[in-house]
Amino acid sequence: MIFEDKKLFKPWNGWLRISANLHFILVLAVSLTLPVDVEIQFCSISIALLFINWLAGGRYKKKLIQLANNKSGLLIIIFFLLHLIGLLYTSDMKAGLFDIEKKLSLLVIPIVLFSYPLSTYQRDFILVSFILFCVFLAVIGLGYGMLHYNEVVTTKGAEHLVTYISSIHRVYFSIYLLFGYFLVFYFYRKFRLGFIPVLKWASLAFAGFIAFLILIMASRAVLILLIVTTATIIFYFVVIKRKQYLKAGILSVMGVAFLILVYTQVGYVRKIVNDLTQNLDQGKSANVTSVNLRVEKYKCAIQAIKANWLTGVGTGDVQNTLNFYYHLNDFYEGYKYSFDAHNQYFQTWIGLGIPGILLLLIILIQSLVFGIKELNYVLIYFIVLFSICCMSESLLTTQKGIIFFALFFPLIYSNRNNLAALYSPYSK
Repeated sequence: MIFEDKKLFKPWNGWLRISANLHFILVLAVSLTLPVDVEIQFCSISIALLFINWLAGGRYKKKLIQLANNKSGLLIIIFFLLHLIGLLYTSDMKAGLFDIEKKLSLLVIPIVLFSYPLSTYQRDFILVSFILFCVFLAVIGLGYGMLHYNEVVTTKGAEHLVTYISSIHRVYFSIYLLFGYFLVFYFYRKFRLGFIPVLKWASLAFAGFIAFLILIMASRAVLILLIVTTATIIFYFVVIKRKQYLKAGILSVMGVAFLILVYTQVGYVRKIVNDLTQNLDQGKSANVTSVNLRVEKYKCAIQAIKANWLTGVGTGDVQNTLNFYYHLNDFYEGYKYSFDAHNQYFQTWIGLGIPGILLLLIILIQSLVFGIKELNYVLIYFIVLFSICCMSESLLTTQKGIIFFALFFPLIYSNRNNLAALYSPYSK
């Protein structure tokens, strides 16, 4: 009978096929709900369903072997477990448990994606979808912002034109768009879009529009990274690939001229640059900027590190410790609004001490080295982007930053085509 033919009748393999499709769909759902879900509820539901589907898919031995063979995946899991250890010597258990709850994605998503990797095609589809969806949201936000221009500028400022309607943190959204900006050029090279005139100019125009959106949101660190990224891309395509040194020189001069023009003609940009060098020590006064506020935060964070440099204060006591030093230094804005350190390296060091900061640096350095060895340009750029942004933002203290890292890091970690074949419904 046909039902006795094991090659034709495999009901469990039928479920594995469904589970594999759900796996891809749910990863896509996580990526698309991340930039739009301000309260992160739908994104959290997608992550929970992703993990449930991973459990229902079985084949735990194969998954665990795959996970055990991945150093970065194991390091991230250890990093999360270190936060659990930090609960043992924290005094504010409620804050510690809340921090663990936020960081669950740092455990769940890497376990799922490192042990059950997607194919290269699926990965590229998710990355392209993420870019397009972020730009779509930005267009809607910009349209709303322009229609309510006076309201936006009066209540929040011109830099919030794109994000006013969604209330998403403009710095995080700028980081998402900058990652997308690089991906446009990555796919431009990968799929050889430069050989098709229509796609070539459409891609360049799309990248230019993303750069325009980033300029509007005016996040200092992201703006600097945008300039560096653009210069690197131009150097690669014009100098390394084509060896057109004259064109490279002309483009460099045009770029410098454009920056000078923007600085001299756009008042808000000029204010941003001036803030970098003026009034740095006025964080206690009423006339403050985001720059001198950060300087005060860093001063207090360094004091906290010096007092607890070895083991840290524990997972739940970071904010209380920062508030203590804010009070000690009469930094009114700091303890009034309970600012974090606005630097992930400081934030981790305060909470987990030397083990925490060393492990974080090892994760980033090991991944960067792996990306260079594998010529995985997306991974290299992602690590550089994340590492630099961690200098001005505590990316692993908010779910917008945690999920961004936990999702895209394992998703792009490997660029090999045959990983998904390990989990074919018909593989043994």
